[in-house]
Amino acid sequence: MELSHVTIRVDDFRAAVAWYQEKLGLEPVGLHEDPFCFMKFPRGTAMIALLGGGRSRGDEGITPAIKVDDLRVTVDELKGRGVEFTGEIVDDEEGYRIISFKDLDGNKISLWSD
Repeated sequence: MELSHVTIRVDDFRAAVAWYQEKLGLEPVGLHEDPFCFMKFPRGTAMIALLGGGRSRGDEGITPAIKVDDLRVTVDELKGRGVEFTGEIVDDEEGYRIISFKDLDGNKISLWSD
């Protein structure tokens, strides 16, 4: 497993992209109009993902996303350890597969693979 990114929900998407770029020196990658983009650090492979639209009531706000080699195998292993997933594996139209669960304190964590 490898941490690929942490998603942060933001109210003002364009202002957030500018802030992370200007203040932290991160560069936008795959800037979308949805609004969504990854912000790449100068070093390393982990990124911050910015997701516009703000936080909904009860929304976690920040979601770590862990990339795995084989999503089905990893899900089965974690289920065997007692992890309860919040839904089923979703095949996204952009070509990746994703599923989420919550930790002991209710924090959402996503697992994904190509």
